[in-house]
Amino acid sequence: MDPSGHTCEIVQNHYEQYQEYRKQHPRATAAEAYEAVTGKDPLKKDAGKSGSITVIYGSDDIANYQYNMIENPGPLVEVADNPAKNFYGGRYNVNVLEEDTIFYRAGQSGKPLGQWFTSEAPESVAKVRIDTAVKPQWINQTTGELTGTSIVDTAYAIKIPKGTITYTGPVGPQGGVYCGGYDKLQTFIETPWKIDRIEVIDSFPLK
Repeated sequence: MDPSGHTCEIVQNHYEQYQEYRKQHPRATAAEAYEAVTGKDPLKKDAGKSGSITVIYGSDDIANYQYNMIENPGPLVEVADNPAKNFYGGRYNVNVLEEDTIFYRAGQSGKPLGQWFTSEAPESVAKVRIDTAVKPQWINQTTGELTGTSIVDTAYAIKIPKGTITYTGPVGPQGGVYCGGYDKLQTFIETPWKIDRIEVIDSFPLK
């Protein structure tokens, strides 16, 4: 992890250039667009890793997901505030829970329910903010207006009932140290407070 957040910003800059290239060259493949904006061949083997192919942003890992922001944004674009934008490159899969499942989330004491979850319990406030890209404050980049705050002091274990639709994908970077990354997964569940039989089964403080 780059503590300065410089790596995250580079990834974001490449993605913006990648999107622009795809707009200007709609027939280009994902691999061609990535090579055009970075000068790197996304399918070139990494000789330092016994001939393995390196997974890079915008190419190899995109095949692991049903939906992405470039080719097929999927059903989340119809949901308020387009939650797909919080996934890395808009990548996510849709799943229907086949059994009651425990998910975890970090948030404010006394407010257990939100729409973003992880499959593993949070370890600390710092890891929540870095790994799941949770800023203390959310600023509209166009107007400079404060649009919200995210207090993180408590972790919750929540049982989500069988039959619930979930949307899972890698965490999108939010700039600075709020990195996320394609190796960090999160799950979106729309308005879980409206779901019958949802149950908060545990909570503990985070430091």
